[in-house]
Amino acid sequence: MSKSIRTTHKLAISTFAIARQIAGNNDIKRSFDDLGINILQNISQYVCALTVYFSNKDGELSKEEESLIINYLSTVQGLDIDFPKRNQLKWAEEILLKHPLFLKSVVMHDIGCETMAILWHIRHIILTIIAVDEDFSDAEIKEVRLYLQSLQALLDSKNLSWSFDILDSPPQILEKFSDLSTESSYVEKPDGNSKNNGEDLEIYLKQLNDLVGLSDVKQEVTALINLVKIRQLRISRGMKMPDTTLHMVFSGSSGTGKTTVARLLGSIYKALGVLAKGHVVEVDRSGLVAGYVGQTAIKTMDALKKAHGGILFIDEAYTLVGKKEDNFGQEAIDTVLKYMEDNRDDIIVIVAGYVEQMKSFVLSNPGLQSRFNKYINFADYSVTELYEIYLRMSVNQEYYYNQEVAHSIYDGIEKTKTNDTHFANARTVRNIFESIITQHANRIASEGHSDNDSLCTIDMKDVEAAFLESALSNPPDIPKN
Repeated sequence: MSKSIRTTHKLAISTFAIARQIAGNNDIKRSFDDLGINILQNISQYVCALTVYFSNKDGELSKEEESLIINYLSTVQGLDIDFPKRNQLKWAEEILLKHPLFLKSVVMHDIGCETMAILWHIRHIILTIIAVDEDFSDAEIKEVRLYLQSLQALLDSKNLSWSFDILDSPPQILEKFSDLSTESSYVEKPDGNSKNNGEDLEIYLKQLNDLVGLSDVKQEVTALINLVKIRQLRISRGMKMPDTTLHMVFSGSSGTGKTTVARLLGSIYKALGVLAKGHVVEVDRSGLVAGYVGQTAIKTMDALKKAHGGILFIDEAYTLVGKKEDNFGQEAIDTVLKYMEDNRDDIIVIVAGYVEQMKSFVLSNPGLQSRFNKYINFADYSVTELYEIYLRMSVNQEYYYNQEVAHSIYDGIEKTKTNDTHFANARTVRNIFESIITQHANRIASEGHSDNDSLCTIDMKDVEAAFLESALSNPPDIPKN
């Protein structure tokens, strides 16, 4: 697999990431809608111009650089980018003469840590482009410095600054970015030795905002964080503050990120000082209910004690109610409610499950209604978001493919989402990914290839075999007469 295709995947991930960061800001989204401009198209045209511009800055276009341009254009071919057949460098120079609308909007509105994340992605894109042919000329390094300085000037105009060194020594930074991890994080993950909780909070918020999709969830979580911050500020100044509950109901289909967000919330609340430990204990009915009278309370209490100082996450909580004779489930609920009341400041309980079932669950018990009044709904992922999840999995595990294969995977995900009655969003996408790499392994083993390109390259045979196997193992439901 050529490096240009691997680089194309990295550029695509950064393009999606920038669009996702911007789309979460209603003011920016509204201004684009008013102008009739597609945010993703504006970003993709800019990235395409960067690709053409910096690929030509050493005076000649290598095969890898030429391939990168073609592959990236193929990736965004549905966005109607006005890319010329001739005078491409002049086209790129004219576009980059002014900062793109999305970037000016981001700086003007200053959307906090997302602003820095977007600027990091832009720097990442530039450095990834010039590293594609592994030949860093003085001319390329000079152009990188000049362009990054122009971004710095844009920030200076709004009294903003980078949260990282924009002018790192080019040789070191090129070495660092030539084979950059695609986790798309402009700050390192915490290692337990961060200087203060404020640094940890920014890290966890960045990880939350980097999740694919979930725009409504991110807004709800941000509102909760703001509530906690203002509450703490008022208390520190001796002001009265009504009691508030942080217990929550997470509702949505399988594989929509409920557990992932719960884990991040634990870390966020620890960084805010709300929870002492911030860990998450995950259970379902089987983790709370025992087989004999009296044992359920003991088993549930064990789970609650393990979660003390953190979050107890009860998945499919609705299974604890529903049958009148189910005294065991009710015993578990009663035990949880009493522990929540006796340990208000030491535990947060999140109950999760399908939307309608969770509504019925909360309404089944007055005690649940009074303690769970914060609802966060996790919508199903769109096909584009599901493909981005697949793309991240693939690049992070060093599997690559050309655009023909990319379209086949996208179409396969779309058909699976439409036809599979048990479709489970990101969970199903992971199953698809694992099925494709299993088919890849079978093919490579049978062909006897062991070179690096073969070990990393997915082809159409692997994809077709994976989706065929999936179709055979998941036949459509037979309609009832």
